[in-house]
Amino acid sequence: MAAQTWHRLQILLTEGQYVALTAAAKERRASLGALVREALGRYLGDGGTTADRLAIVHRMARYDLPVADWPQMEAEIEAVRASDDILP
Repeated sequence: MAAQTWHRLQILLTEGQYVALTAAAKERRASLGALVREALGRYLGDGGTTADRLAIVHRMARYDLPVADWPQMEAEIEAVRASDDILP
């Protein structure tokens, strides 16, 4: 695996953002930079590590959700999109 190239970035936060970020970093025992990088990765669609994605799948599997075959589900999604309901 190739070495990671890092770039320095300076950002300005509101007092509320800084307090919340500092509290989250302390709770998670992580640096402010680590939390900012994690949030940026999620925003850009990084999706986190394989372990993160697997944990999400395991949490979702605990729910007893109604599931149909894909053609039926796709038709239901398209029906909602075509209605006045808000769905991207």
